[in-house]
Amino acid sequence: MSLLTVAGLQVQFDRQPEVVKGISFEIQPGEVVALVGESGSGKSVTAAAILGLLPSAAQVRGDIHFSGEDLLRLSPSGLNRLRGQAIAMVFQNSLSTLDPSWTIGKQLQHNLRRLEPTWGRKALRESALDWLKRMHIRQPQQVMQLYPHQLSGGMRQRVLIALAAMCRPQLLIADEPTTALDASVQREVLELLQALCREQQMAMLLISHDFAVVAALSQRVLVMQQGNIVESATTQACIGRPQHAYTRALLAAVPQPDVRSEIPVKHGDILLSTGQVGRDFWRRDARRWWSGKVAVRAVDDVTLTIREGEIVGIIGESGSGKSTLARLLAQLLPADRGSVAWQQNPINRQNVGQMAEFRRQIQCVFQDSLASFNPRLRLKEQLIRAQLRLGSADQRQQAATRAAALFNEVGLDATLLNRYPHQLSGGQRQRANIARALVTDPRCLILDEPTSALDLSVQAQVIALLRQLHLSHALTCLFISHNLALVAQFCQRIVVMEQGRVVDDFPRQALYDQERHPVTQRLLAASYLLPEDALPTHSGVYHSDVPRGVTA
Repeated sequence: MSLLTVAGLQVQFDRQPEVVKGISFEIQPGEVVALVGESGSGKSVTAAAILGLLPSAAQVRGDIHFSGEDLLRLSPSGLNRLRGQAIAMVFQNSLSTLDPSWTIGKQLQHNLRRLEPTWGRKALRESALDWLKRMHIRQPQQVMQLYPHQLSGGMRQRVLIALAAMCRPQLLIADEPTTALDASVQREVLELLQALCREQQMAMLLISHDFAVVAALSQRVLVMQQGNIVESATTQACIGRPQHAYTRALLAAVPQPDVRSEIPVKHGDILLSTGQVGRDFWRRDARRWWSGKVAVRAVDDVTLTIREGEIVGIIGESGSGKSTLARLLAQLLPADRGSVAWQQNPINRQNVGQMAEFRRQIQCVFQDSLASFNPRLRLKEQLIRAQLRLGSADQRQQAATRAAALFNEVGLDATLLNRYPHQLSGGQRQRANIARALVTDPRCLILDEPTSALDLSVQAQVIALLRQLHLSHALTCLFISHNLALVAQFCQRIVVMEQGRVVDDFPRQALYDQERHPVTQRLLAASYLLPEDALPTHSGVYHSDVPRGVTA
């Protein structure tokens, strides 16, 4: 008997068109099934319908049976009995899922206490520490005392997976579980999930936009488009011999580290540089209670030079210091040691005029596009204020005209300027984020994981947009990512970081050289990549277009 049976599932919100349009599928005990599709295709709504997590305004029709029980007709108490223990879920946004007022250790031990009510405090703590170690989290004793916002995105996601896996469920629903993880941690976590599936005969519904991860983990693939399942096949058949045009378009958008193709390179003078820059953060250490806090070196003795017109990629494991270095370069954080120079002139944070000009010349695009905007202001107002405050426009009408022109340039209709940030899709918000960064006509863009939360087709569109803007605006770009294939495809030079230090710096063509640093080789070996002969088409670096039929 099937563990989970979904038959004719339809989901509709208020009187809007159906989001899920009568889909049907089954999951057997111990089977890993991948649900693949673009943002807005109905994947997460399907997962939420299985667990009964949709709002009361949602109209759900059809049948969902789990181990013989009809989930759509269970009472709230009956669903609560299954949630977490029989069916567990790993959500994509770890920061909003974890309790911000509880430490990591308290959340882990609270979950364990529900499973093992007879355990004492020592046993609960030891088990929580063991789960953090199984998730390959360094310094687990310190992490137990931290709050979610004090962890990197990758560490938070591993904690979330530990919370779900420790319940030993029969079915695990993983909604983009590895989006925020670097290549090596991604492989470790997925191998752990595979081991859990084998040991406990745990089934998994894997929701992902990463076909390389899908190929490594699943036995069967369901491809979803606009609320319909358009293709259902074994993983090998779906990737090797895709039948539907939509599946072929998604596979064509998979980034591959093609270092043979050429990128136009026009290097100018040194634009941005650091000299032995460093930054420490202070954290409590339970083993040194008498001293209160201990210093953690997030960035340590980094010397880096970026020339005008370059596209430099920074990769490294979660917590290696990539984002901290980006904030030091943008002067969003002060350095504890060393210096940051703009056009070889050290930046003086006390000089108000110099800092204002520097802010106009260098702009950032962050990973979380929704958190980057003010939720209370319309997009038009936010783009206008950025120009007026930084002196790139003198009048509101001038600023409004430039905002509309940039929206058109990044592929958005100017009418969207009248919307609030939450009223745009993820891909649209990231385009708006890029447009806001460009309103001051900067010379340098710092892109911190700008595509990690986007599906492959939208990611391909954003990368194609950045290539176009790099050429048309003569931009210098610093591109931070944990996706080695994407960095190798987009960047001219690659910098590798580990534990706050730069350990490797090389042109993209030298990615596969034997003399690469062991950290670089480890990241490359850990990357899930599709074989080139499995891809319907293989797009080059500077001449690829958005797959036809795929929209943001």
